[in-house]
Amino acid sequence: MPGGNGIFHQCTDQAGTILWVNNDIDNTISIYDIVHLAAIKTIAIPADITAAGGKPHDLTVTFDGKKVYITCIGLDTGKGVLLEYDTATYELTARRDDLQADPHVSTTWRNNKIYVAQQGGGGRVSVLSAEDLTTIKDIPVDSAHGVTMTSGFDEYMYVSDISSAADGQVGLYAIDFVSNELVGSLTEGVPPTPHNIVGTGQHIFVTHSGPTANLVTQYAVSKDHPSPHLVNTVEVGLNPFGLDFVETTCATSRII
Repeated sequence: MPGGNGIFHQCTDQAGTILWVNNDIDNTISIYDIVHLAAIKTIAIPADITAAGGKPHDLTVTFDGKKVYITCIGLDTGKGVLLEYDTATYELTARRDDLQADPHVSTTWRNNKIYVAQQGGGGRVSVLSAEDLTTIKDIPVDSAHGVTMTSGFDEYMYVSDISSAADGQVGLYAIDFVSNELVGSLTEGVPPTPHNIVGTGQHIFVTHSGPTANLVTQYAVSKDHPSPHLVNTVEVGLNPFGLDFVETTCATSRII
């Protein structure tokens, strides 16, 4: 399938049939039918964002498949932007222009809220209303970056403190979807620069990025014990960045 320049973060719908891809050089979003391996449409991010130096970065499709949320970074204002698109019409339906720098986004089937991790401004996870993108609550997490749900029980969101500008100690944090409170954390023994996270049910996996970094770590989590517990460290190639979990009907599922 033809792709744009600067292919970066990407996400499928829950059915695994439609793929949305951010192209951060072209400043576009490509949509694909991955059942028939065919391109559907390419849309440009708003011109004023491109003019300000912004580019699309992270994205997530809602569990009902009706909306996609895309974050933009790199604006000369120093702020982050959140865009909401209708997946049926591909039209921009809402936006927030006042987020902190380097936002990442996630949603859950458990509520009608959007969770935006923001590394800038001291770090926070903002809980937004899906109705109008207004802020319901800000949860302080220093240098908040990667976000994931655990696909097995989906009680908690996990977020990484990628650089911990406050005290130099990076970490991983659990947020309860009902109370929207921090309910667990791990800061001791986490390798530097925990970047992206993926949940597999009873575990989360974390890449640790950097020019000389070569680690992916695995942590046990559960409904009764939300704080991550390190169970494995795997050496991989240099500068591991993104990762994903592919759940299959076979006996073995894979982290890629």
